[in-house]
Amino acid sequence: MDVLNGVFRLQQTDQLHQTRTAAIHSILNTNGSREHLALGDQALAYALAHHYLEGAEQAARSGNLDEFHWYKETIVEPPATWFEPTARGRKLAQSPTPEDMQQSPLADAPYYVVGPRTTRAPRHTIDLVTAALNIAASAGFGDLVDNHAPIICLLRSKAPTDTLDSWTISRLPGTIFLDHINDPTVLARDIVHEAGHNWLNDALAATEIAIHDSRTYYSPWKRTPRPAFGFLHACWSFPLTMLFTATAGHLAPGPVEVMLQQYLEQQQRKLSVTAADHADALQLVDNASVRDRLRAVYAAATVLG
Repeated sequence: MDVLNGVFRLQQTDQLHQTRTAAIHSILNTNGSREHLALGDQALAYALAHHYLEGAEQAARSGNLDEFHWYKETIVEPPATWFEPTARGRKLAQSPTPEDMQQSPLADAPYYVVGPRTTRAPRHTIDLVTAALNIAASAGFGDLVDNHAPIICLLRSKAPTDTLDSWTISRLPGTIFLDHINDPTVLARDIVHEAGHNWLNDALAATEIAIHDSRTYYSPWKRTPRPAFGFLHACWSFPLTMLFTATAGHLAPGPVEVMLQQYLEQQQRKLSVTAADHADALQLVDNASVRDRLRAVYAAATVLG
């Protein structure tokens, strides 16, 4: 899909990944090594660095010195068994249990942090994630999932008729938490959605764009007025899933194809009521390169037949 060609490549974001990874390593890796994760993958290094920072901080606050030192000693080279080599680079897939998930007053949703008790994910989890990433890439979202979805946590397995919850949290960029129905195309759609949130958070930070929440816009997804930041996120990530579904949905098995077509029609109806507000909200994005990308993806989604 032409609109996706280069849309996820932003030089400032690459620099942000490098700078923040280096900063976290300088805090935790005090043995003098300048090596940033011996994996050759900047996106994975960036995501893991935030896990290590979060884990080390929690260990320090709780007085768990053994765990604190584990984070310091393994940040350059985490256990190799964690990672799966894929066509999309090395990925870290996990299936955390509810007991593994943490809560924090600083995060809106529960989250999982890798640590000394992390083990290799079950084969089914790895295969499902790998298949979903390949489907996303084949639909034109390779740059997005390569650089903004290196850590994927599959949560609850649900029925196709159930609501699928998925989310990201800003303190763990590059990590995605998702329910799933054991179908790689549906999982790919939801990975695209959440990776889109990670991309936009990084793009805003990298270009120093501050979206002030003094303005609100009606969100058909939440059915309530939303601050401009959340509204722009929705008008970016849902159109991404629409473009993905329009490209890849027909390749899914019959019942899944029907479900995805229904999803696309539902999203078209919701997006149709946001046109004027989206044009207004875009004026709050004071970087032309980022603003043009948000506008292009939104426009492409509105004309899907």
